Amino acid sequence: MPSTHDMDKIATLSDWSEYVGINNERDYITAYPLDESPYYVVAKTWYADEMHRPGCVWTHSLLIQKDDLSKITDFCNLLYLFEKPLTENYESYSTPSVFVEAAKESATQLIDLGENRVAEVYESLLSTTPSFILSEFTSQQSQELLLTLLNYLPTEIMKNKSICSGTASPRAYDGKYLSLQFVTHDGNAVKYLSNRTTVPWSQLVGISVVNNRPQLANLIRHYQDELGDSVEMLSGFLSVVVLVNRTCKDEEEKQQVLLEIINTLSKTFPNQQDGKVFKSAVFQPSVARDFGGEENFLYTISTVNVASFTEEQVEYGKRLRDLSTDQFLQLLKQLYTAEELNEWGIQTVNEVERYISYAEIAGLRKSDKAFFQTIICSSPELLNQIVWADFTKEELQSTLSVFSDKKMVNAFKHWRELLKTMLEQKVIIARELAQMIFSHDELCVAEYLDYLNCTEHQSQVSVSKETESYPEVILTWLSKTSSINNDIAYVLINSIDEVSPLVRTRGSKIWMPLSNLLNEKDSIQYFVFMYRLSFHWQDKEALIYLRQAFYPIHALLAQDKLDYNLWYRVEPYTEHLFFAFWDRCKKMRKMVIKRLKDAGYSKSEVANYTPDAQTNEWLLKEW
Repeated sequence: MPSTHDMDKIATLSDWSEYVGINNERDYITAYPLDESPYYVVAKTWYADEMHRPGCVWTHSLLIQKDDLSKITDFCNLLYLFEKPLTENYESYSTPSVFVEAAKESATQLIDLGENRVAEVYESLLSTTPSFILSEFTSQQSQELLLTLLNYLPTEIMKNKSICSGTASPRAYDGKYLSLQFVTHDGNAVKYLSNRTTVPWSQLVGISVVNNRPQLANLIRHYQDELGDSVEMLSGFLSVVVLVNRTCKDEEEKQQVLLEIINTLSKTFPNQQDGKVFKSAVFQPSVARDFGGEENFLYTISTVNVASFTEEQVEYGKRLRDLSTDQFLQLLKQLYTAEELNEWGIQTVNEVERYISYAEIAGLRKSDKAFFQTIICSSPELLNQIVWADFTKEELQSTLSVFSDKKMVNAFKHWRELLKTMLEQKVIIARELAQMIFSHDELCVAEYLDYLNCTEHQSQVSVSKETESYPEVILTWLSKTSSINNDIAYVLINSIDEVSPLVRTRGSKIWMPLSNLLNEKDSIQYFVFMYRLSFHWQDKEALIYLRQAFYPIHALLAQDKLDYNLWYRVEPYTEHLFFAFWDRCKKMRKMVIKRLKDAGYSKSEVANYTPDAQTNEWLLKEW
């Protein structure tokens, strides 16, 4: 090779390590990366007994392109490529060896090593500092063990690791010790295998190795691109595998293990794009089924930190949509009781309508009233799907609490349907709720007036009072109505400023229903209203209103029984008398005669203007 440094490294590490095994064996393997050439070296060394000079060895080095390491699934198969020279004909070594992934015999040599000791060796191999382990295995066992452990390393980690299955004392090149070595001489830095119980992730490797189960090694290689050269990611990856394969005794343990899986994934792959393929695999429904099912998984993933994951990796939305109605409702009930939700969980409870229809939760109205209200309160869209006519009075009353949420109020659209149902069910409507209803849909005022105008219906004072804030809507409704009852009259008298420009522009005819309702037995407030109203116009209807209202007011004035507050409203519509300013009846008669003359009435028509002869005589005198 062109690199003298690498040639020197091969030469140095091909020399005898002075290894003599427990059965007087003197063959071992060494594996290491070259520094300046694209090769990883796996070499086997034999002691050359046939040579006269002591310390002679044969070493056969296999040079493997580093990019080809990922193609080797079992490094133990390399043992079959090694050839110890038997003659001085070395031509076979000039021909590249063809590696075949043959099914090697079961590694019976490793069964007796013990899973704990194998796990210790694996941890030592992953250590960032060189490890020297006192050799207690046969040469064959040591070689198979180290080559097998290479199967459990992602390629990028392996490229930086170097091993030796047998040496008298720690070996180094260029001042750097090999990563892991089995040594035969005890020393300060040499450690014994304790056969202690190790961490679960390395224990899993130990079990796989001694039982010759290559599935875990294949799994590591499958995800090696995501693991890269990070030992932390590898150990986290193996920890997740341990958890996924754990058998839980009850639902509580399943929940705890699932939480550990998610937290371990998050810690191992903190960035969303780290380990994304592995994350997607772990989050598959087939895995979730072993830990309490889809609802339990979706609940857990909705309550933890999900900054390390994307919704696509988890398929969060799709899985929610795939739930049955009962499953989704069960999940929703759990989410509502959670102490804290992440952004995914919050989105779920705020956008319930994305995953379930109102028809699917309508049954809860009777079976689980509190749960029904909670769902409705979280989703304006579901609130808008309610068929209010289906509600009983009690159901309606209990559901009105949703309107304490400003968000729900602003999103709600069906105010008229709600009001109509409340009125039909005789639900008491608070003034604040009436104000809310009318402010969001003024046509609700007309809805209430239609309801109120039926003789069998009773008015609600708070609603009637709120209606007074919408005079224009009331006048529009009145213009389309041919008859009214006393409840409507009450609303009109209390809500309409009868002398306002708004009333004038609407014309006199719309007031005929009120005129047809009034008689002498009615409230004096009604007559004062009609009297003032009549002064807007000089048409037939206006003079009818004037005639109806004049006599009841005049009669009370004559008896000095008209409340001063009412006279205060009437007085501006009477004639000003300089000398008889105190005579309120005269002032009123003078104004009426003036209006009748302006309207073209004759004196004879005044003779029967009121039902009282004395009042008619007074009117004739004023003529």
